[in-house]
Amino acid sequence: MSAKDITRLCQKTCQPTPAWGEIRNFVSVGHEREAWSANLISKDGQPVELRVAPLASGASLVTLMPNLTSVSLPKVQKSAHKQFTRKSSAVA
Repeated sequence: MSAKDITRLCQKTCQPTPAWGEIRNFVSVGHEREAWSANLISKDGQPVELRVAPLASGASLVTLMPNLTSVSLPKVQKSAHKQFTRKSSAVA
C-alpha cells in the first residue's frame, strides 16, 4: 500500500488527527527516521494505538491496533480475592 492508501484507510476508521500528515512526512523522508506511536480514537469511540516504524530500504511499517492499556478493566471484589487466597493456601 502507498502512504496515501494507508492514511485514507486510517481516516475512514479513526477520528481526525494530525498523525495522518505525520505518516505522510515519515514515509517521504528516506533517512534518519525513528519509530513513533500515537493514541487515537476510532470512529466508534474505541482507543486505538498507531505505530509507525522505519524498515530497510526506505520502507515503513504502519500498524493500527486496539489500545488495551486504555481500556478499563473491572475491579476484583475484595471478598472474592480473600476466598481465592484461602482456597489456594489450603491446597498448598
